Amino acid sequence: MRVKVVEPRFRLWNLFTLGLIGIILCLFVGFGYRDRSAGNNISNNDDDGQEIKAISVFVLMGKTGSGKSSFINSLNGTDAFGRKPVVSDGIDSSTQSPTVYLTWIGKRKILLLDTPGFDDSARDNLEVLNDIVSSLYSFALRPEDFEMRGVIFLHDISEIRFGGSQKKTLGILRAIVGEENLGNVIVGTTMWSSTWDAGKLKQQEKRERALLDDQWGGIRKTTRLSRDSKNVAVQIIYDLLAGPPALLLAQTEMLQPPHTIEATTVGKLAMPEGRQELEDLQRKVREREKEFEAESKRQEALLQEQVRDTKRKFEAQEMRSRQKEESQRLKQQEDMKKFEGKLRKEFKRESKSIEDKIRKDTKKREQEEKEIRKLEEDLRVKLIKRNKIRVEKARKDAEEQEKIKAAIKRLEKPPVLTWFANLISIILTWFR
Repeated sequence: MRVKVVEPRFRLWNLFTLGLIGIILCLFVGFGYRDRSAGNNISNNDDDGQEIKAISVFVLMGKTGSGKSSFINSLNGTDAFGRKPVVSDGIDSSTQSPTVYLTWIGKRKILLLDTPGFDDSARDNLEVLNDIVSSLYSFALRPEDFEMRGVIFLHDISEIRFGGSQKKTLGILRAIVGEENLGNVIVGTTMWSSTWDAGKLKQQEKRERALLDDQWGGIRKTTRLSRDSKNVAVQIIYDLLAGPPALLLAQTEMLQPPHTIEATTVGKLAMPEGRQELEDLQRKVREREKEFEAESKRQEALLQEQVRDTKRKFEAQEMRSRQKEESQRLKQQEDMKKFEGKLRKEFKRESKSIEDKIRKDTKKREQEEKEIRKLEEDLRVKLIKRNKIRVEKARKDAEEQEKIKAAIKRLEKPPVLTWFANLISIILTWFR
């Protein structure tokens, strides 16, 4: 086995090539990372050049369908798996539990806490509230990593009435935030009509002023958002960043013993209502159980009557089926007998035809065998005659050969006679 020897010059060239490729890759990665950072304005410094240690957290609240997911999409927010929120197009919320979305605003790393609405068709309000307060509490436990910057409350301005569900959500918002922290709340109104619908737009503006005076007193400001208003969403974040960070009332209360939602202001506000809803629900369940029991008895009696009626019909139908089957059976037996008689006749006819054909074939085969035996005998006789002729011819040829040899011996002395004898032998052999 031959071993290929690599020249030192070739090995040095390989090492040089690998080193050059490594330097190019390092430069490519370095410049790519620097360009990406510059394009996204990502940095660990704030606008004054000071290092930012804690991540700014903003809470998104509002009724289902008010535009929370659209707001996050306008800021290019993504969850831990890199997915954007799904925009709901019906009454069912696409956000079933509080979800954190990451984005960058300027040079700041931002977390948006998306919360389900309190009118969620798939979940209980107390369950939703418990999830929201638990998420806020988890942020409050790590003040060195997260700073609470404010709450963004989105309201669908196309709703004509500020109903019980909206008032309930606003009351829970105030209990979570606390009256002293309402300056860290911005209300964003969504679902505005197009500018060409002047009459409807005017009604919505009037509704906005009424809500600001009657319901949203004490908050930082209100602003209008369209479906793709990225600049407005960014300005809301900047407005809240301009103020000082502050823990919400629910977070402050959860940090104190006994660390339960029942001990917080929002828990005390929601629990009695929840208990009342539970009692109403239990009462309705009992009423429905009674109605169901009465309806069950009625349905059971009706079902028994239907069973008896069905049984009678089934028995009558079964009797008719038996009679029909019996008549069909007798008819089938009669048809079977006729078919058997027909088969017997056909079998006899076919059997006779087959026997005649067999006899003819047997006779023909016997005749053929007889002819074959005769041909074999003639061929055997001919072969015997031919063999005799060949034997006789071979014997004569041997005698001639002996005679020729004797003649040759007699004529061996003169060379001319030997040659002449050979010639005669060849001529005789040729003529034979």
